[in-house]
Amino acid sequence: MFPLSFEEFLIFKNKEELIKKKKLLQDSIKKEFLAYQKRQFIEIVHESEERIGKYVKTMVEKIVFQDIPRIFPIEYEELLLKILRIIAYNPGMLSDYDSFSKEIGINRITLSNYFHYLEESFLVKKLYNFSKNMLTSEKKMKKFYLTTTSLYPFLNEQIDEAKLIENLVVFSVDAKFFWRTPQKYEVDIILYKKGKIVPIEVKYKENITNKDLKNLFRFCEKFNVEEALLLTKDEFSESKFELKNGKNLKIQFIPVWRFLLDGAGIN
Repeated sequence: MFPLSFEEFLIFKNKEELIKKKKLLQDSIKKEFLAYQKRQFIEIVHESEERIGKYVKTMVEKIVFQDIPRIFPIEYEELLLKILRIIAYNPGMLSDYDSFSKEIGINRITLSNYFHYLEESFLVKKLYNFSKNMLTSEKKMKKFYLTTTSLYPFLNEQIDEAKLIENLVVFSVDAKFFWRTPQKYEVDIILYKKGKIVPIEVKYKENITNKDLKNLFRFCEKFNVEEALLLTKDEFSESKFELKNGKNLKIQFIPVWRFLLDGAGIN
């Protein structure tokens, strides 16, 4: 089962009215969004965070210690759980297998295999550094996230909220790419659908400043993109900017809860 979308979560909680009247009932929706952040499985929709942690612990340990070894050749079962915890404490961590293998103390091929097993088990999600040349993307640094933020109550109870929300958006849009340059300019998510490039920056905070927009500007100038999304905590607006290449850029500022409730789809 894939994790529940925010809309599905509200339906299972018998809160369809919030979906129909999202403009009028924003405070109630925001309250439910807080609950949704760690409750994306049907079995834990109504549970406390303590109960969630116990449920997820049982589920993850079954996958790591029973399911994966039944299918794949596993020599170090504890290593699978260690990788999950490293990602949970550093969601969106930048790494390649060479540097990661040195950090963990295991050879690169084994590490690569273990990541593959975790991906095949839907516990880990890998993003590639965006390039129109897919071969280039494969060779660049990668980012790793958990496949659902429901895993955090077990793997990292103290996760920073902004990082949790970034992870939540990554799996909600089924992201495949981010963007980062050698100068460390970075955009969280790059969607590439039907030849259309849509950059998404997640800034889950009260006030958005011009500094928060600079990397979107850089990306859009480089790839001649004219529309971008900036996902916020509360701000809902739209602005146009003139880029250095002379083209105009439209940025939509959308609260994360609203973006997810609208289906997190990009047309």
